[in-house]
Amino acid sequence: MSDIKQFVHSHSRLFRLWAVIIMAVSVIAAGGTYAVMSRRQTYTAHVNIKFTTSSAANGYANDGSKTEDDIQEITNADVIARGIERAGMTDTVTPNDLAPLITVKAVIPDDEQKKLDSALDNGHTDYEYIPVEYTVTLTSKYPETGKILTYIADAYETYFMIHHSGLDALPAAMENNANIDFIEAAELMDAHISAMADMASANADSAPTFRSSSTGYAWADLSAEYDRLRNQDVPQLYALILSKRASTDPALLRQKLTEQQASMAAENTDYADSLKSLQELIASYSEKNKSNGTVSNGFGDLPIDENRTSIMDGVYENTANPRSSYDGMFATLNSENDAVSSNDISTDFNAYLLEIFADTNTPADAETTAEIRALMEKIASEENTYYSIAQQMKTESDETLSSSMIQQMNTPVAQPAIRVKLYAVLAFAAAFLLMCVLLPAGYMLQRNIVEHILRSKH
Repeated sequence: MSDIKQFVHSHSRLFRLWAVIIMAVSVIAAGGTYAVMSRRQTYTAHVNIKFTTSSAANGYANDGSKTEDDIQEITNADVIARGIERAGMTDTVTPNDLAPLITVKAVIPDDEQKKLDSALDNGHTDYEYIPVEYTVTLTSKYPETGKILTYIADAYETYFMIHHSGLDALPAAMENNANIDFIEAAELMDAHISAMADMASANADSAPTFRSSSTGYAWADLSAEYDRLRNQDVPQLYALILSKRASTDPALLRQKLTEQQASMAAENTDYADSLKSLQELIASYSEKNKSNGTVSNGFGDLPIDENRTSIMDGVYENTANPRSSYDGMFATLNSENDAVSSNDISTDFNAYLLEIFADTNTPADAETTAEIRALMEKIASEENTYYSIAQQMKTESDETLSSSMIQQMNTPVAQPAIRVKLYAVLAFAAAFLLMCVLLPAGYMLQRNIVEHILRSKH
């Protein structure tokens, strides 16, 4: 025992040096491992999003869009940008950085998966399960991945409500009409108020039980207020302007009306050519379908299914030129016919205005101007009030109805791919043990070599 004490005492400085070296190497090993692993670290978070409307079971949102396509819009740049902004990371990451890192996968319950597998095993390829729930996954290098995905999912809910809820979007606010002629201002007010009335009426049909807690209004109430403006106040404004042939600049007004007439006439000529082409193509489809031929009329060649004897909606879709699909052509035909009818009405009204203001050569007098301005301001003031109510209602209805249309089934939590601290601890322990073995072993080897040399000399 005394020999051991003497040995330890005589080598105490050496042991202290060893301790310093062992700790230094161990710390360096742990720090280096931590740094390397941190640079390679990624975090993954998941959120399950479920579509909860009755139409979702058939694969559709309320607006008729497919939910399997709608869910992919979670990678929309605007959606991700809002999520990043709410996460407070606009200076750190961009939507373009995150979009490729987001994946979407349908959730198929176990019992449905068994049915699918069984159907395929028995050769029944027509069995289909329509998912209503999807797992959205984000994998990134940011420790805040869970928070980022939470806010992206929230932003997607808002986006979905705006674009796919079936509720009409809020029209833009009414334009300033101070620098245009009276009749032009009346037309702008009429168009805006009509759009608001139609929006409120459509939303009343889509959400008849909704009533705003902040305003006390239902959509039907707001629709009634806008109908009053449209059916009473706006006609009163038109009557006042036209009865007094009031204009701020009659010559300029006549010039604008004449130019509009020419422009609409040119549009109708273009529409007439397009409508003729569409009608010929539709007729060609019908004839060629009966004879099992191929349609070619400037919109691409479309082979006809020989087993079909009549045209059906959605058949013969040509993705390179969607207008060539049979149902698409009918939609375009109806749209362009509506545009022609609208132009015809506007043309007739413009002709009437040209007749009314044909003999008006001086601007309206001060008294008439004041009377018209007062009525316009009254209508604008009321409309501003109702528009503010509509904004509050739209925000509240989106928030209220979103839970009945789309739900987040869990809160995203980021999980690291690498347990960096564990690796660092293991590296420290490995380096510590290795150095504890190597230093004494090296010392003993060196001592033995020296003793051997000394003995060999004697």
